[in-house]
Amino acid sequence: MTHRLKGRTVMTDVERYESLRHCKWVDEVVEDAPWVISDEFLDKHAIDFVCHDALPYTDASGQSDDGDVYSHIKSLGKFLETKRTEGISTSDLIIRIISEYDTFIRRNLQRGYSGKEMNVPFMKEQSIKLDMAMDKVKSEMDVFVHKVMGKAEDVQHSFLDLFSRDGSLVRFIYKIVFLL
Repeated sequence: MTHRLKGRTVMTDVERYESLRHCKWVDEVVEDAPWVISDEFLDKHAIDFVCHDALPYTDASGQSDDGDVYSHIKSLGKFLETKRTEGISTSDLIIRIISEYDTFIRRNLQRGYSGKEMNVPFMKEQSIKLDMAMDKVKSEMDVFVHKVMGKAEDVQHSFLDLFSRDGSLVRFIYKIVFLL
């Protein structure tokens, strides 16, 4: 019913029920509850309060008189307002995922998922795999260049140690000259 009246959800109904069961303020989850809650439903399940944010929740089913699914519950004094957490709505989460689409595909490819399992087009998967391979080559080149630069520094220090005014070559020559 949620898919029909509100739209596709990210989690399945079973996943949504399970996540609610882990909320410390939830005593019981009533699966397959009706879109508009009747007095009979409240009594049958011994429901003390129905919680939702305070914004009128449109009744696309046409079952409530004023278009707000919770208007009857509110009139009974059994409605408790919840506060939405900014950035945590399903819509906000979907936008975050879409904006980081390539990052999440890359991460899951690295974890062993296939493009097919993620419903990623073949060419997109190959493009991201190529980017991953290029990043690996770049990283390996950075390590190589770093090592070469380190060796070049060692050679430079050795050269200076050997040929500088107080270097080991000059000290060696002084030793030879003063010993003769």
